[in-house]
Amino acid sequence: MKKSFFLFPFLILLVGCPHPAPPVQPTAPPVTVVPSATTITQNQVLSITVNVSGTPTPTGSITVSSGTAYTSIGSILANGTATVTVPSNTLAVGSYPFLADYTPDLNSSSTYTFSSGTSLPVVVTAASTSGIVVPWNLPDGCTPTQPCNFWIYRIVGPCPTTLANSPGWTLLATVSQQITYTDTTVVSGTEYSYDVESGVGIIPTSGPDDCASFTAP
Repeated sequence: MKKSFFLFPFLILLVGCPHPAPPVQPTAPPVTVVPSATTITQNQVLSITVNVSGTPTPTGSITVSSGTAYTSIGSILANGTATVTVPSNTLAVGSYPFLADYTPDLNSSSTYTFSSGTSLPVVVTAASTSGIVVPWNLPDGCTPTQPCNFWIYRIVGPCPTTLANSPGWTLLATVSQQITYTDTTVVSGTEYSYDVESGVGIIPTSGPDDCASFTAP
């Protein structure tokens, strides 16, 4: 007897296996650049604050530059922010937009890429050549062998009503055996107030207690 063989096809079902989600591609975070002033004189210090925003907070470093006129060293971000100081007499008279470049560190390199931002221009003008001359009287007892020292304090604006406890006074200079001091670190048209403390070889222990105001030429 002849035997017949039948081939029964088997249906193979291909069940799709789950695939891992594609890796998130790093993105360029927004970088904002904010100078402390829009106009300065050549002999003024300029601070530039850079903020790199994102979630999570970007980590890494920034550099700030303005063409060939200025380039900072790298500054590490703290909570996404860093501040760079441009020293006085660094920039010539002119207009300077500042570029901030962000470079992520190892912790942020999988989330963020290199990014940059630009500030509005900062206008740099010439410093006053004449300045403000602050005069005072040489006290009795000041001699070449017993010189008097003078501490010149300055505050921007008019004399405060309460001198000794007023915030904002900065020690501008310390001189000896002089009766005038020329402050050339002023902005033309701005009012400044001064106090001169004196002593024979001593450092003053109290704050300013007298005041005179001048407007820069």
